[in-house]
Amino acid sequence: MKNILKYRIVVMLCLVTGAGMAQRYDFQQYDIRHGLVQSQITSITQDINGRLWTTALGGLSMFDGKDFRNFTRTDGLVSNFAMAVKTDWKGNIYVGTSSGLSVYDGKDFHNSHKQAWISRLVTDGKGSIYTLYRKKLTRLSGTRPLPASGLPEGQITATCTGPSGNLWIAIAGKGLYELAQSRWKPPALNILINNLKVTRFLIDRIHHHRIWLVTPDGLYLVTDKKLSMQVPGPTRGISAIAQTAEGAIWLGTRNGAWRLNEHEAVHFTSRNGFTDNMVNDIFCDTDDNVWLGTDGAGLYKFNDPGYLIYDQTQGLGNQIVMALSEGHTPGSVWLGTSAGLYEYRPGKPVRSVHIPGTVPHTNPVNILLKDHKDNIWVGTPGDGLWKSDGYKINRIDRGWPQMAYNGIIEDMLGNIWLATDIGCLVFDPRSGKYRHISRNFDGALLEAGRDSVIFASSEGIDLITGMKKHNPLRIKALEGSGIMCMLKHNGKILFGTTDYGIVIWDKATGKTGTVNTKKGLSSDHVYSLMDDGTGTIWAGTGRGIDRLDAGSYQVRQDTRSPLLECNQNAILRENGKIWIGTTLGAVVYTGRQLPAKPTRPRIFIDSVTLSGKRIRDTISLSIPYSEQQLAISFTGVYLSGTEDLRYQYSLAGADDKFSVPSSGKTVSFTALPAGKYHFQVRALTGEGTYSATAGYTFEIAPPYYQTTPFRLLLLLLALLVIGASVYVIISLKERRRRLRLKIKLEEQFNIRKQTAEDFHDDLGNKLTRITVLSEVLTSMIGPEETEKRRILEKINTNIGELYSGTRDMLWSLNPKNDTLSQLLSHIAGFGDELFNDTTICFSSRISVTGNSRLSLSMSRNILMILKEAMHNALKHARPQMVLYTAGMSGDTLLITLQDDGQGFDTEKSRDGHGINNMRIRASRIGARLQISSGKNGTSLSLAIQFSTRSQQQNA
Repeated sequence: MKNILKYRIVVMLCLVTGAGMAQRYDFQQYDIRHGLVQSQITSITQDINGRLWTTALGGLSMFDGKDFRNFTRTDGLVSNFAMAVKTDWKGNIYVGTSSGLSVYDGKDFHNSHKQAWISRLVTDGKGSIYTLYRKKLTRLSGTRPLPASGLPEGQITATCTGPSGNLWIAIAGKGLYELAQSRWKPPALNILINNLKVTRFLIDRIHHHRIWLVTPDGLYLVTDKKLSMQVPGPTRGISAIAQTAEGAIWLGTRNGAWRLNEHEAVHFTSRNGFTDNMVNDIFCDTDDNVWLGTDGAGLYKFNDPGYLIYDQTQGLGNQIVMALSEGHTPGSVWLGTSAGLYEYRPGKPVRSVHIPGTVPHTNPVNILLKDHKDNIWVGTPGDGLWKSDGYKINRIDRGWPQMAYNGIIEDMLGNIWLATDIGCLVFDPRSGKYRHISRNFDGALLEAGRDSVIFASSEGIDLITGMKKHNPLRIKALEGSGIMCMLKHNGKILFGTTDYGIVIWDKATGKTGTVNTKKGLSSDHVYSLMDDGTGTIWAGTGRGIDRLDAGSYQVRQDTRSPLLECNQNAILRENGKIWIGTTLGAVVYTGRQLPAKPTRPRIFIDSVTLSGKRIRDTISLSIPYSEQQLAISFTGVYLSGTEDLRYQYSLAGADDKFSVPSSGKTVSFTALPAGKYHFQVRALTGEGTYSATAGYTFEIAPPYYQTTPFRLLLLLLALLVIGASVYVIISLKERRRRLRLKIKLEEQFNIRKQTAEDFHDDLGNKLTRITVLSEVLTSMIGPEETEKRRILEKINTNIGELYSGTRDMLWSLNPKNDTLSQLLSHIAGFGDELFNDTTICFSSRISVTGNSRLSLSMSRNILMILKEAMHNALKHARPQMVLYTAGMSGDTLLITLQDDGQGFDTEKSRDGHGINNMRIRASRIGARLQISSGKNGTSLSLAIQFSTRSQQQNA
């Protein structure tokens, strides 16, 4: 150690190590009351999801900014005596214990190196974990040890990760070595430090040429090839070292912690908000929060938002600070509390200021004012109004009834205005006299002009001019609310209210605006307002301290502002600092630049369960339609704040909009339609800062009845059903048609039969009588009366023809003759009878079998065509023979009539009445009629399709 004395001992720029001993710093403590597994913290780290992990002599704890989750041996940890913790890039948590190594993969613990004492772990820039195992540096791959190769000889006393991510080690008697490109390289400074026993060291992340060394003798700094011991500060017993992103060096010691920077060295102990216990580890998280693990006092977080707090730990008799004022000496501040009057002086402890005639530490002070003559006015709620000139304190209101003083201002003329429980008073320091202005209770005071004051009371707002005239200010936006404070700013009056936040009234136009919780204000109950002259308006509210832009009156977000309840008109600007009285002490903003943007919370998908079973793959999932019981759990992490996070989620595929913020950490889905979905969730702080979104994709498989094969099958079945239905409908229609036809035919049959019988009986009798009468008349006429006899012969001939025609009609009407064979035979019989008494030889050939029925129309028209053809042959052809044939050719009925007569001209005969009737009748029954005639005779052919014949029958 003699060589060390050769080097100059450097004293840091700030020589006042006690700077900060007169105020309390903002530390947040977490111990077993908050859920910590045990209060002897040994190591701290942060995982890839932003969660804080701590080891203690009672197990392992995980912290998300609000809740702790603890792991012990019953959960799989190899030992509760946990000494060190680190995390790799995959999120695995490595825990060194007194009985080996435990690796937590998020679900289970995997243990190794049993019975080995593992108290040191270090992570390099590649996420590899190293430990000193059996006095050798070992890289851990899962739970398997991989000894580091190429190590220099000697005992490794400390490890560290440099700003570039390379691993560094300290070897006793040799100095430091850096692992770069798989080789251990010693820096040139080893010649300066090889005699030091380095227990811990740190490569400065701001000034890479600086290295901080912790030894049993104290803290050393190596820079520019020079070695310096750092004083003031701890010289022995340094147990931890860390550096913030801003470059401040933090040291853990046997008695609290130190913070060193270029301007000051601050010792944090129980006197200024920390603890006197030993600090085992210090960790700076990704949001630059400083965490300190203590031996017995649990875990602390240092909040450095640029403000300090003065309370009972710095000497105040009570932490409720009701009033503030500049003191008589430069930099001093008077504080009125619920337990009396106190004075703060830079670098000195807070002292009590005795008010004569009162009992110290029991009588509260409500108001303080420093006038233009540097007198300080002190108002109490029952022990009088006092004035201090810097030497003594005198009572001013002797002879007046006991009053409670709640507000005070000095006007341009030097008059002191007082708001009391008996109304508004004005005190003239020159004459020592009071004037009662208003009888209204309490209120706030504001000088509006050279001769005007605004007095806000429980009865409303009055503009007092000339200390006499009262003009009520009727501002609609203030109706129904109490006025706690007022501020004159740029031609406007700002009113701090109990209900509406800050109401801004433009005196010139009468227009009003509002700044409230909907626009970012911490609370709608505003106790104090002040313009600091630098473009910021300060507002002390019922839930914290807000800052407004003096131009736009927009609230500036500040996540590090303390959540404290402020007091009425207790606000002061002194030497660039802002003092605000609260129910938990005086908050002092030091003017330190705060972060431009608030830190963001983090969020990650914690687990996915389907029908109560946890899904291992948390990236995506295909879910059967019948098992729709999906639950997604998520966790928000916010180490920079203490308030509860709220959560919003959306489900793309169902509704892309984010839900209303809620505190729930699990979302369940049970009745989603089939399809693809993407779940997104984000965390939201109380200041409105959102995290990035965490997502999870899943797909609901369609039910069988929504699949393509099922739909095709359903379509096929539908077509079959439709086809069957159509077939049934057609069949039913056909059955009904046939039934109707049958009934119709039966009716026709009966009608035809009855008609034939009636016609035969009636007409036959009449023709018979005519014939008999004709014969009687013939017998009565003599032979000589030839003319009469010729007439009677014509009558007999016509009667015969009429009878013959009637017989054919009656034959057709008779339903028994509707068959094809009956028709063909009847035609043949007609031909035999027609040609019987002539020289013409008539013959017939019928080759049709079966008993098919024909309709009356079909039968009648065929008969009439053939009768007309036979009559034509008899009258005009003069044939020697006539041949009648009928037969079937497939489904066609073919009837022919041929003679060997003299023939006729078919072209000239087209206009003939008989042939035209034959053609009309043929077309009527859908038959094809062909007539050919020549020298060799005439041939008539009638072809009838069988289907047509059936249609004619069914028509």
